[in-house]
Amino acid sequence: MYDSVLVDLITSCLLVIRVSPTYFIVVIRYPTMVMCYLTACENMNHRMRKEFFKAIIRQDIGWFDKNQSGTLTAKLFDNLERVKEGTGDKVALLIQFVSQFFAGFIVAFAYDWRLTLIMMSLSPFMVICGAFIAKLMASATAKEAENYATAGGIAEEVLTSIRTVVAFNGQKFECDRYNEALRGGMRDGILKSLYVGIGLGLTFFIIFGSYALAFWVGTGYVYNGVLIPGTLLTVFFGVMMGSMALGQAGPQFAVFGSALGAAGAIFAIIDRVPEIDVYDESGEKPKQMKGQIELKNIEFSYPARPDIKILNGISFSVNPGETVALVGTSGCGKSTVV
Repeated sequence: MYDSVLVDLITSCLLVIRVSPTYFIVVIRYPTMVMCYLTACENMNHRMRKEFFKAIIRQDIGWFDKNQSGTLTAKLFDNLERVKEGTGDKVALLIQFVSQFFAGFIVAFAYDWRLTLIMMSLSPFMVICGAFIAKLMASATAKEAENYATAGGIAEEVLTSIRTVVAFNGQKFECDRYNEALRGGMRDGILKSLYVGIGLGLTFFIIFGSYALAFWVGTGYVYNGVLIPGTLLTVFFGVMMGSMALGQAGPQFAVFGSALGAAGAIFAIIDRVPEIDVYDESGEKPKQMKGQIELKNIEFSYPARPDIKILNGISFSVNPGETVALVGTSGCGKSTVV
């Protein structure tokens, strides 16, 4: 009796010694993984901020008629913050859960492929549902970010001109305008939350349905001697761990989808090349500059307002060393000439 207990104790100690390096690796691996991904996320976000700001000041003046400075400022902070939230450790967790999903199903297939396939019969519905929900979420996120960016532009416009707003007693009007922009963002946010709830609900419904199907078919296999109970439980827990990982990956997919929607609006501006590109080095470069400027019958209107002519046949010349003053009402084309 004593010898049997001693043998069991020694066996348990050897098992702990054998398994302990695995636990040590797991403890070290997770913080290292999170640290590396967060560092990469910060570097990527830093580069995106620089490229986005560089792309904004690269655009021509007509582009700013359609894109207010307040909206661009909101995108610079809000959209990039969404990108930051959807990357970094979220990507690490997403990779971890997807790897766990495949590992669980590989183990299940190795023990009994028939029962595993029966449990996986509902998986196509989960994949189709997830892809459809992710597409709807990305669209809702892009609209939400656009509405909140518009609201941010209104807020900046009002706060920078608060003296004018107070002088004309326009507080209520500006509040109503701001609230209307917020309502659009709130509607899109609620719609996005609805998509997340429906997606997670359908995902877990399919997962638990596959569990019920496994026990219903598996008990018949055990009863008829096709499987032993141990194999049934191994397959079940392999699929369960894989399915749980897929369920845990759902919220990460949701946040990642939001980041994709927010990043789309950022890269649309970064990738836009204006007609007059200040960073373009091509073209003729005169070797000598005399400093004489001459305009002959210039007509010009901005793309955002093609029916309004800013310059209507203006002509004048500036000789070297002369000082010329452009005088006129706001919007008459002084800055356009410059």
